[in-house]
Amino acid sequence: MKEKGRVLVGLILMCTVLAGCGDKETKNKEEIKKPVSVAEGEVSVQGERKEEYPTVTEISEFTPVKESQEFNFNTDCQYYMMSHYLQAESEDSIYFVSSVGNILKVFDKTTKSVSIMCNKPECPHEKYDYECNAYFARISNIFYYNGSLYVLMAESREGEGDVFLIDLNMYRVSADGSERTFITSLYTIVGYDGAFASTTIFRVNCIQHRGYLYYIYDTGVKYEGESFYNYGSNCLRRMNLETLKEDEKCLAYMPIGSDYQQVSLMAKGSYVYYVKGDSEGFGEVYRFNTESLESEKIDIGTIAFEDLGILGSGILYKKDWQSHDIYRYNPDTGEEELFANLESSQYANCYNFNVDENYVYVNCKDNQDDKFNFEVLNYSGEMVYTIELDVHVSQGILCISSDYILYGAESDDENEIYYLDKGKIETGDAEYIKIE
Repeated sequence: MKEKGRVLVGLILMCTVLAGCGDKETKNKEEIKKPVSVAEGEVSVQGERKEEYPTVTEISEFTPVKESQEFNFNTDCQYYMMSHYLQAESEDSIYFVSSVGNILKVFDKTTKSVSIMCNKPECPHEKYDYECNAYFARISNIFYYNGSLYVLMAESREGEGDVFLIDLNMYRVSADGSERTFITSLYTIVGYDGAFASTTIFRVNCIQHRGYLYYIYDTGVKYEGESFYNYGSNCLRRMNLETLKEDEKCLAYMPIGSDYQQVSLMAKGSYVYYVKGDSEGFGEVYRFNTESLESEKIDIGTIAFEDLGILGSGILYKKDWQSHDIYRYNPDTGEEELFANLESSQYANCYNFNVDENYVYVNCKDNQDDKFNFEVLNYSGEMVYTIELDVHVSQGILCISSDYILYGAESDDENEIYYLDKGKIETGDAEYIKIE
């Protein structure tokens, strides 16, 4: 029998940075085209296209991995967390960005308390306060690696004449939030005479795995009837976090028209999984073998790009947005099986998988009442628990870590955050505790 629990939670903040707004027209359209390009299609190519790592399509040609596939907390991608949201985890803390004011906060697993990542005395910790160590104005991503928290943030600077630049910069943040060290810039956008704000998209999708940052960005300057991309922005890249050197080759080029979110980046062991999406929200699955430096095509046809999870050495996926069926596939044997059918869920629209060492968490939504829950499945695909979430405000937080689920409503008028100990799901007595 499924146990039930309730807690208030806000809508989830997505890991996206948009570069301003406005509708000022530019007189320098031809100039703006200069720093941008596409790698294929009907639009002219500017600059040199990177060579691409090879892709293998036959299972018999896949290279067996030899390195340990065990999860390493200090170096491995936190695949069990929600990759599109601003959250990361250390062994004793959970880091997340408040949906009110872009303030970096931390949940202490020992004391079960939440604090702000700034140690300055008498600091008000308010949005737009650039002196606050916890405030990140245009934060795009956070991740944990080797004892440190890393933050990606967009920052602007003046260029020559009417040119201005916006960089996506990487910072290392100390555990107490007292220090913020600049590491490197991933890329730069060029704008002219105020045109940037109304014509340019600025966002990135990334994960950290075993000392490498895997990322793809979308910084296209777009006009009606045309699509432009900053050079290489449809290339899935990786950078060594120790040497800060980027691979000379591209892991894979995404099809023109696909969205940066549709890549569905995640990693486990010696594999980095990604989806080559189309403009309709579907795509084909690949995994990059970090030992052989080859991409391996997973021969399951197209899937709904948002519905992808890693379970053991296999993957979970849905073939269609509307389907209640979740499939499991073993890339090494080519075997596919029905993993679960969610028709018995009280909410009809189920999507997004989060998988930890014990359970699969599927996000289900009631389209009429705008309510959410998590159906918790065991590794046999059986529903064993339901976490009900009552969405009632426009802003909130939701974090799924290795040990806890954090959820709550955050706004200017209220701040209620709860935690659930995932270890108590098995016994059926998991409870929702308010953080004071």
